[in-house]
Amino acid sequence: HLIVAAHGMWGNPGHMRYIGEALRSRFKETAIVHASSSNAWIYSYHGIEMCGFRLFREIVALHQSHPQATKLSIIGYSAGGLIARQAIALLDQGGYFGEGKLTPLNFVTVASPHCGIRRNPKLLSGRILNQLLGPLSGFMAGDTGRELALMDGGRRYPPLVFRMSSEHGVHAKALMKFQRRATYANTQNDRTVPYCSASFSLSNPHKALEPRAVAWRVPSGLRYRFIARVVSSDTEKD
Repeated sequence: HLIVAAHGMWGNPGHMRYIGEALRSRFKETAIVHASSSNAWIYSYHGIEMCGFRLFREIVALHQSHPQATKLSIIGYSAGGLIARQAIALLDQGGYFGEGKLTPLNFVTVASPHCGIRRNPKLLSGRILNQLLGPLSGFMAGDTGRELALMDGGRRYPPLVFRMSSEHGVHAKALMKFQRRATYANTQNDRTVPYCSASFSLSNPHKALEPRAVAWRVPSGLRYRFIARVVSSDTEKD
């Protein structure tokens, strides 16, 4: 069982160290846990497609190093979730999924901007922020920033994030092959990734909840409010 963890923008493999240690402790020798390193730091600026291609090559090389592995699970944090979706589309197109090959098992994203980082244009604050995203996204985060701000594309092609949302596209086709799919989204206080974008939702029904109602205490003592939206109805553990 290969378990691959992909960090987000400006990230590095160390950002996934805690979850990697937890998974190794849970699965022992039955799983190979790997923190992606091919898109560390400034390399994460190079666009979702390029970063996804690097992650794709990393997964292929990992499988070649461990040919006995027959299952694949992926965890993507922040932009790493979209990069992982690009990678699994390439894996699927390359014929790496199927009988006698890798079985797609779990696909999990945490605070990933699946619908980009633009804000609600009906709100004044949203309109102002969206105006600022144009010039700032590319300057601060390169091609990846422009794609997340939906500032890429043109007359012939819509923005990449928009294309990735198509239910008939290669990204959805690859995602549907995973037996279990889940996304985690912060309901409040996430200044970078809105709840709706991370959870594929049109609104945030948890906005008015008391913090105590859905609080999760992490080892550092910080408190995050979150909701897990399981896309697959299959809850059997593996």
